[in-house]
Amino acid sequence: MNTFTQKIPYVSSHGAIVVGKGGSTAKALKGEFNLTMLRAFRDDDGSQYFIIKGPDERGVNHATIRVQGLIMTSMMRKEQSQIEELDTERCSHEETRDQLTCYKQRVLHKKSSVTFKPIKSNN
Repeated sequence: MNTFTQKIPYVSSHGAIVVGKGGSTAKALKGEFNLTMLRAFRDDDGSQYFIIKGPDERGVNHATIRVQGLIMTSMMRKEQSQIEELDTERCSHEETRDQLTCYKQRVLHKKSSVTFKPIKSNN
């Protein structure tokens, strides 16, 4: 009996989406595509990857595509989160800059609105 195998590398914590809570996603994928193995591995050098094995080449290939899609989804979510953080930070800086500009304008306005009363002479 033939066994087909695919190795899918991933980085950081993006593999968690493939495993799922309590292994639920991995179990569902194994059942859906008749896989004999879907496991995460980490080498001594720190590289991380999934091994997918099964008796059906088509099933292994479809599972590979699904796993790659899940990893990409995780990466896009992370990127979106980082973009939102940067936007929040940028808005905070803009708000501070606007407040400083407003403060400067009030200070300058107060200085320019100071009027001097002439001193009356007693002649």
